[in-house]
Amino acid sequence: MDKLYLDANVILDYLQKRPNAEYVQNILLLAHKNQVSLITSVINFATIFYLEKCRGHTTKKILDRFRIINKVISTVDQTAQSYQLALKSNFSDFEDALQYFAAVENQSNVFVTGNKKDYKNSVIPVLSAKEYLLKKL
Repeated sequence: MDKLYLDANVILDYLQKRPNAEYVQNILLLAHKNQVSLITSVINFATIFYLEKCRGHTTKKILDRFRIINKVISTVDQTAQSYQLALKSNFSDFEDALQYFAAVENQSNVFVTGNKKDYKNSVIPVLSAKEYLLKKL
């Protein structure tokens, strides 16, 4: 079974009903059917919470939505080791580096993002939600 790491922007696609939301929803459905395993870093939920608050959503609404998606997305810790690797990396975006090393540290075999260009030197496949679904089907 594939173990997918979901980048924060992918979760935001779903929550904010952005253009790729349908593809992300289909990945969530695969997880609901136990056909894939989904993980993301706990720090992503802090980032998403902040961004959703800035959009005017209430704390209750945001946390209720987190509780729903956490039924199919497991959270993994952001460790000191992945933080140190991110600091030493050549990523131009520190947040991307944190997510990448959390994915690697937690044995993800696919990194799902809407921002593939920032993961050029990845040792694991980096795919958009749409690309993953096309590969899976």
